[in-house]
Amino acid sequence: MDKQDQTLQVARETKEEIAGLRSDTRKHLDDEFAEMRKELVSIKDALARAGIQV
Repeated sequence: MDKQDQTLQVARETKEEIAGLRSDTRKHLDDEFAEMRKELVSIKDALARAGIQV
């Protein structure tokens, strides 16, 4: 494998790793936001039961 082929291979691998990282980060953030939404609904429900309107 010559230098140019090695460089292209490294570039491909780097691109794949970045795409994987973005996908993992997106999933993590989606999961975190989903949990935050659930907690917010619980808080709003508790406030409503206490007679506090939001």
